[in-house]
Amino acid sequence: MKRSQDAERADRVQEINAEEKDIRADLEVEAEEIRLGQERAHTADIEEEARRHAHGEREEARVRDHDPLRQEDAFRVTAACFDEEGRHKRKRREQDEDSEEANRAGEAAAKRGFARRESSARYFEVPPADRLGDLSLVDPDEAKRQLGPSVRFAQHAMILAHARMTNEGETRLDRAEAIRFLASLYTGLSDRAYANKALREFGPATGILDIYPLELFDHLLRFVPGFCQKVRPAPFLTTQDETPMSGKHRTLPVGDVVHLRYADGLRIRGFCIEGGARPGYVFEPGPERGDYELTVQNPGTFRILISAIQRDGWLLIDDLECTFEGDPAPPEASNSEAEAEAKATTDAEASEAAASDAAAPEAFNATPSDSTGATAVSTETPTEADIKFTIPRYV
Repeated sequence: MKRSQDAERADRVQEINAEEKDIRADLEVEAEEIRLGQERAHTADIEEEARRHAHGEREEARVRDHDPLRQEDAFRVTAACFDEEGRHKRKRREQDEDSEEANRAGEAAAKRGFARRESSARYFEVPPADRLGDLSLVDPDEAKRQLGPSVRFAQHAMILAHARMTNEGETRLDRAEAIRFLASLYTGLSDRAYANKALREFGPATGILDIYPLELFDHLLRFVPGFCQKVRPAPFLTTQDETPMSGKHRTLPVGDVVHLRYADGLRIRGFCIEGGARPGYVFEPGPERGDYELTVQNPGTFRILISAIQRDGWLLIDDLECTFEGDPAPPEASNSEAEAEAKATTDAEASEAAASDAAAPEAFNATPSDSTGATAVSTETPTEADIKFTIPRYV
């Protein structure tokens, strides 16, 4: 009986194991089918996406092939890229050709002696001498090359003209000839802009030796009117009653103040008396804006040139013909009066100092005069009150 129960239990265990094996096999088959189904679905999605993409590309190509605007845009983009590349190539080729041509020209100039080859040794060479004021440097273009800035050319031209005016002998020039020579230096320059810049700097930036800049401008405007840039003769001065000063010969009293009025947009730039005459004049700003005062101390007939500059850079030159009548202030009398006043002041100060020294000689660390007449010496620094001088009222 017991044997039969054990056999039944063993058979039951075998049946259960066989059922579990079958269930496991079924699950594996089902999982494999699911995996294969997912792979097939994924492959189908990829193929569908590829078909849609290919269809879109074909449709885009078809539309582009049949749409002239899109074709033109595509051609323009291609042509622009091609032109840009070609432009860069041409630019590089031109730069290379220019560099080669410059090198060939430099070598040819060096062989003929017109230039010298660059080398590091030139940095240790002694620089050439400054030729500013060299009386042998009279060629305008060579002077420009040697001197450089236009203000230095203006200084050099001024020195040359002054040297010819003060030279002794047959080469001495009078004032008119010196002005003509000075004008030839400027008109002889091949660079007109450089010459006009030097003209503007003559005077304000160089000072004056003898010839006034306005005399040079007047000569150029009369004989070479097209040479000067932004310079013209123009009447801009008036009297206090708005009457123009130029265009009429005027007779004025000696020693009286002449008021010269001008517009607010002008600024007085220069003044001169033609020929370099020195009648003892004073030309200064007046108490009011737009007013200048002119005083002449000696009689005579003078041609007066006055310049003013506008806001736009134009230089205006006014020409006045004036005769000053009256008795001049004699410089000898004025000087004598000044000398007498100065002598009286000096004598009074000497008397004061002698009295002070006699009263308290030790205050100045000095000893009084001895029997031999030796003068006492003061070692104290003089004060402001001790230093007095008189300025003459007439110049």
